[in-house]
Amino acid sequence: MPKQRAKKDTTPATVPPRTWRPRGYQQLALDKFRGGVKRLMLNWHRRAGKDRFGLELIRDELEQRVGSYWHLYPLHVQAKRAIWNGVDPESEQRLLDLVFPPAMRADVDERDMFIRFKNGSTYQLLGSDYYDRLVGSNVLGVLFSEWALCEPKAWPYIMPILLENDGWAAFITTYRGRNHAYQMARRLANNPDWYVDVRTIRDTTRHDGSPVVSEVDVQREREALIAIHRSAARADALIQEEFYCNPAAALPGAIYGGAIAQMVNEARA
Repeated sequence: MPKQRAKKDTTPATVPPRTWRPRGYQQLALDKFRGGVKRLMLNWHRRAGKDRFGLELIRDELEQRVGSYWHLYPLHVQAKRAIWNGVDPESEQRLLDLVFPPAMRADVDERDMFIRFKNGSTYQLLGSDYYDRLVGSNVLGVLFSEWALCEPKAWPYIMPILLENDGWAAFITTYRGRNHAYQMARRLANNPDWYVDVRTIRDTTRHDGSPVVSEVDVQREREALIAIHRSAARADALIQEEFYCNPAAALPGAIYGGAIAQMVNEARA
């Protein structure tokens, strides 16, 4: 089957003004990055705007330094649905059209989820399960979305390329138990070469000071999860994992963690 490749466009065009403004916690990450920290690990709660932040970071970089930029999702088959065809919930527009408007593009390959820009930079959306096919490319920046669900072997393969090219990497995720993402966050929390940031819904606000996700929003999510899973305990575990960045919530038996912890504390009293 032939690739679905758009016609190359090198004609000048006016790029619409950017409408995205980083929220306070996003600005802190940008400030760290622009201050010289080239490794970001952002463990932010669900609906904190992680992918939009990561894509806007890529746009900044590809405009300033011409080169290749990769965006890795856990699985290649998920990447198209979640990002390539993904819709921004606030504007209800295609996410990639907001971040990389058509006026910036010279060439688009739908099959390979690849964009070449008029300044010569490229963006490609891939799956971390394809990491062994990436070695050898001179990439300048890599964004790992949902890092906790990505193939952890991808990072050791890609890291030497970035070291050679003075490149950067950003890992955006919510915890999924005490796996490689949790262990990295713990190990690197005090490393000056890394910016590690963990944010629950209590730590993020919009520009007007309102919460990004309110407790009322969480309660609605909880009721929906109970209806789906028919288990309040399971719903509460998912809520703790997604909105309160609790790495224990995804562990086997973690839905009873609160009760067990209370029993232990009472026994020690």
